[in-house]
Amino acid sequence: MDMDTIKDFLNNLFTEMGSEESILIMIFLVGSFLIGLLFGWWAGRRGKKRLRKALKQKESALITLEAEHKAVQEQLGLKEADLTKAELEVEELKTKVSQIEHEKEVMRSDYHESKTYMENLKEENLSYLSQIETLNGQVLSLESRATEREELIETAASNAIADVDLSQVQNNYDNANLRLAAIEEKLARMETENITLKSEISSMKDSSTIAFLDEDPEGEDEELVIEDVNEAAEIGEILDPEERSNVARQKLKAAFGDRISIASAGEKDDLKKINGIGPFIEQKLNDIGIYTYNQIGQFDGDLVEQITDAIQFFPGRIDRDDWVGQAKKLS
Repeated sequence: MDMDTIKDFLNNLFTEMGSEESILIMIFLVGSFLIGLLFGWWAGRRGKKRLRKALKQKESALITLEAEHKAVQEQLGLKEADLTKAELEVEELKTKVSQIEHEKEVMRSDYHESKTYMENLKEENLSYLSQIETLNGQVLSLESRATEREELIETAASNAIADVDLSQVQNNYDNANLRLAAIEEKLARMETENITLKSEISSMKDSSTIAFLDEDPEGEDEELVIEDVNEAAEIGEILDPEERSNVARQKLKAAFGDRISIASAGEKDDLKKINGIGPFIEQKLNDIGIYTYNQIGQFDGDLVEQITDAIQFFPGRIDRDDWVGQAKKLS
């Protein structure tokens, strides 16, 4: 279609605008346009309402999700805190288990040492008893011989026997008395050593009570160990270990402020950090006034023996575990 054709159409359209058909067509077109415009406005408004409603629903869902997310985060934080607390508790339990295992090994070692020590004491005590019996026999024999010689001297003096050398008899008698005195002195010394051994056996009996708190690794029951102690007790009267403890405590009282510094319970250190000291021994040390590492670091040989007797501990154990060296490092 060329330009001239278009011009002709428009001229004809406007020329016949005044006709009834043209007016109807124009009204129809305008009406259709208005109806379409109204429909479009209505449809757009309805779509906007629908979109607003959907948007509000999405915003509400978003708020709900954000609240749920926040709650989940809070729960996650609580769970993480619980997990951290549980991990710390596990570490503490591991530490306690390690300490218990260490104390168990110490008790087990103490048990074997005390058992071996008591067996050795029992053998030594039996040996001393045998020597005492032998010496008693010798004493009786010498007394019998001395009695015979006294009778011989009296007989010789009364009968005035010329061939009897009274001076020689007197010398033999004097020598016999000297030998008898030496034997009696040795017998007294051995009896003193025997009493000391009995006291040590009694101390070992008290100390063995600690070892019985732990199960016997070799399957030996408590009755067997106690029975061994009772067998050792049957050898002779066992002295009360409390006597040695009391004597040692009296000596230690004089040492405080001079050879050992004075400390109070408020200055107390954790003595269980020293290898060889458990809660039981720590309490015994506290009972006699030992609270700090500094005090233990001041122990010398004499004080170690007094402390051992005062707390009724294993002889030589303080030196073996090097309490003094450990205490100096910790103080």
